[in-house]
Amino acid sequence: MIGSRKRAEVPPTLPLFALPPAPPAALERAAVRPGPPAYMLVFAREYTLNPSRRVVPAGRVVIQVQNIGEDPHDLAVKNAAGRTIAKTPVIRSGRRAQLKLRLAAGRYTLWCRVPRHLEHGMSATFVVKKPATKPARRRA
Repeated sequence: MIGSRKRAEVPPTLPLFALPPAPPAALERAAVRPGPPAYMLVFAREYTLNPSRRVVPAGRVVIQVQNIGEDPHDLAVKNAAGRTIAKTPVIRSGRRAQLKLRLAAGRYTLWCRVPRHLEHGMSATFVVKKPATKPARRRA
């Protein structure tokens, strides 16, 4: 054949709808959005810690500590194994600090690390519970 040209081969392209579907687990994770964090306010004054709640749901938790005493205080969080997992810097009178945590179900202890404050009883406990799961609704 005179003057015939050979066509360059173009690789086939897949339309977007032909992509393999996402695995079901990935779809479930995408559909479940984390809710807002649970908040706890802790008032600290000479030798007492007074949390606003004693039970919080598992997941994201924001603990705010307000020093309403005259002395400086701080706040530390211990897990059930006794390991300190978070702590604030020392907080002067009238000031506030905050901890942002992700907590699993269990019992936790709040305590002041300022020397001799724990010996005077400056601690409190709280419980983190798994959120109740809602039963699946049946269609009639």
